[in-house]
Amino acid sequence: MKNSSIMLFVGVLFFTSLIFFKRYYGSTDRKQATKNQKVSEKPMITPIAKKTTPLQTASLSDNSVAMETTVLEVKPSIYIQATEVADYEEAKKHQTKDFNISKSNSLVPLCKIQKKVPMHHRLDDGIKRLAIIMDDIGNTRQASHLKVLRLPITPSIFPATSDHPNTPQIAKDFHHYMVHCPMEAFHFARPEKGTLKVKDSLEKIKERVATIYQDFPEAIAFNNHTGSKFTSDPGAMQKLFCALSSYKIHFVDSRTAPRTYGKEMGKVYHTKVFCRDIFLDNKPDVGYIRSQLEKAIKIAKKRGWAIAICHPRKETFKALKGIKPLLHGVKLVYMDQLY
Repeated sequence: MKNSSIMLFVGVLFFTSLIFFKRYYGSTDRKQATKNQKVSEKPMITPIAKKTTPLQTASLSDNSVAMETTVLEVKPSIYIQATEVADYEEAKKHQTKDFNISKSNSLVPLCKIQKKVPMHHRLDDGIKRLAIIMDDIGNTRQASHLKVLRLPITPSIFPATSDHPNTPQIAKDFHHYMVHCPMEAFHFARPEKGTLKVKDSLEKIKERVATIYQDFPEAIAFNNHTGSKFTSDPGAMQKLFCALSSYKIHFVDSRTAPRTYGKEMGKVYHTKVFCRDIFLDNKPDVGYIRSQLEKAIKIAKKRGWAIAICHPRKETFKALKGIKPLLHGVKLVYMDQLY
């Protein structure tokens, strides 16, 4: 009897220990359940302990193809994805120094240009301008946090999908906004629904652009969400610019790859294409984000204008609240005020 009690106690202890181990060290089923869990609207940011070096901006030349040394201290996860920077880092593995971008004089329009978007010369008036784009706007909470800042920051809003069903309505609350169009990356584990792919036909891309334009008729421009593979493929970019040429809408190159076809296609299709200069919030730290803002302001002072991209994160909103004292003669503007 005594031996039976001991055996029963040992058995209970064993199974209790097994349950504890599986709970805290992760079983395959638990990991899969976590992966499939619905993403919370509240961003959860996990810093990486690895020590990194500051982001270095590329050359100020419009034709610069210098690679950046990026800081990535936000883990891509089911809660928040360091999408553009992670995409850039992956693209660097695919684009070596001998990667060749064809010059615009060797490219011809894929289709007839129906409407040429006029090129203005606002940047010649001596005013130093900084445009900040906030990518990844996909819900009302993010939009509300941005509006509370009362700053001329341009939201770039996800197209409507089952994951972001209310974005067309969100856009109606802004007088200045862009569309954050998902495009194919060299490698990205969780692409958005409706992502434009390199192998998509011209007709398919035209249909997608037409649907987006119908949902967002007042959009200033498209910019790419991820898109390292798409924007560095001349055929894919030809199809995109052909589709965009039917509308009074620009393309802003998020530069998620060291070398892309954005500017070259702008010359072919007679439309002004701007490119991102700086990512502000690769690192979830208010001090770091402010230092990135100072770099963007420095570029604006030297060149006359600069474009920075950020995301709807807690630390980013905190840093942006204190931007006014940093500007020192640089005017913060919406993206359409650069055209």
